[in-house]
Amino acid sequence: MTFSKSAIGSILPIILILCLAIDLSAGDSDDLLKNIQKSFEGYQNIQADYEVEYIVYEAVEPYTEQGRLIWAGDNHFRTETPDQTIVCDGVTLWMYSVTNNQVIIRSVTDGLNDLITPQKLLYEYPTHYDVQNIADDVLMGKSCFLLTLKPVSDTDPTKYLRVWVDKTNYMTRKFMVEDLADNQTIFKLKNFQFDAELSSDIFTYSTPEGVEIIDIR
Repeated sequence: MTFSKSAIGSILPIILILCLAIDLSAGDSDDLLKNIQKSFEGYQNIQADYEVEYIVYEAVEPYTEQGRLIWAGDNHFRTETPDQTIVCDGVTLWMYSVTNNQVIIRSVTDGLNDLITPQKLLYEYPTHYDVQNIADDVLMGKSCFLLTLKPVSDTDPTKYLRVWVDKTNYMTRKFMVEDLADNQTIFKLKNFQFDAELSSDIFTYSTPEGVEIIDIR
């Protein structure tokens, strides 16, 4: 599972619940998983600002991008960056690219096949990774659990993953994946908001004037 700049919008909806999908071992990790599940399921919606950094092995400088994520369960989510907006209302998926000046509209049935979503992680990918270690760490002044995970399959392009989980509210604060080529993708989340009042149209998308529409529903 290697992440590229073009895939940023498609993977953001998974970050907040990554720990729900991993195959935790017995003991302390079982208790941690239960706390994460209980905390996450208690919210109707979650919002967060994020920063993603792509570190390509032997590259001169990393690429950094910032954005905003809104998630409300049942394939309702919205991610926004300066280059891309992805919106899903549970039925329709809109993918707007500033660079291409176009929005692609797809049905959830077909469109989500190409995206990593919370539902896929919860029900299709629960045994893809094993927790190798749980440690204590401090991130941005927050006490966190630091989980180190490795893929179960030898063919997985991921070398390992690390996830920082806030001990206070069990939200994911940071997520890092390193692939077999030593490239890293690092996400940091901050400014969490829980159960904020959302506008009725937050999970639908209005195409800006002059933007090409490609409707393949």
